[in-house]
Amino acid sequence: ALLKSAQCQSVFPAPHLPSWVSDNADAPWQVQADTEWGVVTANAYTLNSQDGIFDRPFIFIEGIDFGNEHYENQNGTFGWCQFTGGDYSGDYSMMSESPVFLNELRERGYDLILLDFADGAADIRGNAEILIKLIQLCNNFKVGNDHLVVAGASMGGQVARCALGKMEQTGESHCVGAYITL
Repeated sequence: ALLKSAQCQSVFPAPHLPSWVSDNADAPWQVQADTEWGVVTANAYTLNSQDGIFDRPFIFIEGIDFGNEHYENQNGTFGWCQFTGGDYSGDYSMMSESPVFLNELRERGYDLILLDFADGAADIRGNAEILIKLIQLCNNFKVGNDHLVVAGASMGGQVARCALGKMEQTGESHCVGAYITL
């Protein structure tokens, strides 16, 4: 399936609908959280592993994104198509080999989730709140007891650190077995 989005083309599969139901029927990937900074939204694009069972979530958190564009599979300048290597000559050409890595993860049973913030340059604490909500959703809807993997690029790594730290400070179990920052 060819995915086109904002000058980006990827031959990687389009995201599946998530295991949970969005608060917004028109935006099935949208996740939102009420925070002291207002309502924070992001899209959590999901692609189950090849077994089709949502049981081993691997959450990738985008880095800082100053773009204001909003498309079906993309907020700002980075979205599903760029994550899956479809921007071969643009700002994310370094991601051109990501399909190899992502396919390997899926073959090993990982379910991919890209957290794409509606405002990728917003306050880190607000974006951390939306990651906490996503972690809670993953833990509530995954099958089995496998731990989550959380990986963030650049500012995404700091968002993850903030979210996981807050969950630990408040005594909430995040069930994250690996935290990766790039």
